[in-house]
Amino acid sequence: MNEIPDLNTIDPVRLQLSLERVGWKLVGGREDFYVRLRQNSQSLHSLLVPLNRNSPDFDDLLRGVVMDLSMNFPDTWIRNILPEITTVISDSVRFRKDTSAPVGMIGWRIGESLVASSGATLLAGAKTHLERSRYFGNRHGRFASRYLEAILMGQTGIGSYIVTAYVPTDARIPFRNSREPSLEAENVDGSTGRSITSSLSTALEATRSALDSYKVHRSMRDFELGVEFGISHELTKALASLAENSDGADITIEWGPIAGQHDSPSTFEFSPSESVTLISASTILSSPPEIRSLLVAGRVHLLTKKDADGPGVVGVDDGHRKYRVRLASESQYHDAVLAHDQKREIEVSGQLSKEGNVNWLYDATITRTLPIAIPIEDSPLFET
Repeated sequence: MNEIPDLNTIDPVRLQLSLERVGWKLVGGREDFYVRLRQNSQSLHSLLVPLNRNSPDFDDLLRGVVMDLSMNFPDTWIRNILPEITTVISDSVRFRKDTSAPVGMIGWRIGESLVASSGATLLAGAKTHLERSRYFGNRHGRFASRYLEAILMGQTGIGSYIVTAYVPTDARIPFRNSREPSLEAENVDGSTGRSITSSLSTALEATRSALDSYKVHRSMRDFELGVEFGISHELTKALASLAENSDGADITIEWGPIAGQHDSPSTFEFSPSESVTLISASTILSSPPEIRSLLVAGRVHLLTKKDADGPGVVGVDDGHRKYRVRLASESQYHDAVLAHDQKREIEVSGQLSKEGNVNWLYDATITRTLPIAIPIEDSPLFET
């Protein structure tokens, strides 16, 4: 029999929501006291979930439900319900790979590759949460590692070989180094597990759309345009590894239950033949786009918060187009803040890179802060 968790850690409302999410139907109950659920209209098997902890039989009833589920529905209990009913709600990211191996097994080397590609996908999702870039290298690596450290790996499921990552929805992943991720709301010092996983979902959706577009147009353009939605060299490389040497692979994100909210799972499928396209996209994104030196003068219209691996990004508007400027040093960032506060323009020199619809200036330096423009009628040279 599976181990029964401490009843004090189980939230009965989350248990009800989790059961409904996996297909159980509400068939009766008494408000604020208990609910009764059944798998389907033909089934005689029902569960009575107590809701009022002050009831004298609360513990006995809850223990009975938990034992019933763990004994009669062990796979659903372990994979879908248990991770969600304790104090910490988790989103699950399930990586599935079909192979010709016997059910529930996988070739050793292919299995190692599956675990590695799953981790690489999660890391790419964390990096794109901080910044949309075609190629990251070591950039944002520490933040992405902290995200991975907050994740639990679940048991493989029955059938195709599956790796499941459980991401605590409310875990705060700090931008800067700290000893442990804490359970707090998202603020200026970090991001929640849910928000990072949402960025991963957006990036996977963009990648799936780019693959579909490639089948029709035979153009890699949508992979480059998709950078602003999270596509990157790192993500396409990880997905190529997931899809290759398989009979089909997919990633399913199941969102942890929140009272009054039932988000549908998101599934992204990748065929083995698409691994070739993903490898090509990865190669293209690993090469910098057409880059040229540029000198821009304009007002500072955007100031971002500092991130874990740099002083921050500022926006410069020259009156014709806007640029995202990644400055080279902390002092340069402070100069940009000062120019913004004083409503003065700055002159910036950097390497122009157009990524999707965004113009970036990398390795940028503020060459000078321009004086405040004096209206012509206020000029001492103005004569009436």
